Amino acid sequence: MNKYSKLRSINAGFGSKIGSVSARRKDTFRTWFEYWKDAGGETGYPLVQNRRFLGPKYNPVIRNYDVPGTAAYLDTQVHEGFHSLIVRHFPSIVDVGDLKIRRVPIGAPVKYLEETFAYGLGHLAAGRVHGFLGAPIEVFFSASLDRAEKITTLIFAGVVAGGYGTYKYYED
Repeated sequence: MNKYSKLRSINAGFGSKIGSVSARRKDTFRTWFEYWKDAGGETGYPLVQNRRFLGPKYNPVIRNYDVPGTAAYLDTQVHEGFHSLIVRHFPSIVDVGDLKIRRVPIGAPVKYLEETFAYGLGHLAAGRVHGFLGAPIEVFFSASLDRAEKITTLIFAGVVAGGYGTYKYYED
């Protein structure tokens, strides 16, 4: 990876199986219900060279590893499509999400929110309401965030919750 390109690999399932096994899967109730076993996909976003002023900063590329025509495929396509939308039209969100200060990923909460919305939209599009309800937790079990980003997000959530609790406690 050079300084002119970034690649964010986003795995849409934390029990992923990529290969010939997923290519033979049928779309049954069980495969619809077990959203965590989807093969997933990734959205790459190389930096656009020679871009015009206010033109697109990144050129997103979507890869979907699920079998076309299944709920998993639709789920992953919408999930990665949301990332593509953010990358193309709101590149500052991607930049803030990738922000680090001395190897501490301070932009991790922004990336967490983007992932949560992407998971939620993908699950809703495939009719997986049970997956939509678990989207905020699912992000922590996926490969979407690395270990440091997960820890930073949890610390940030604790500070926000503690601050709100303190405010409510001392509120008149």
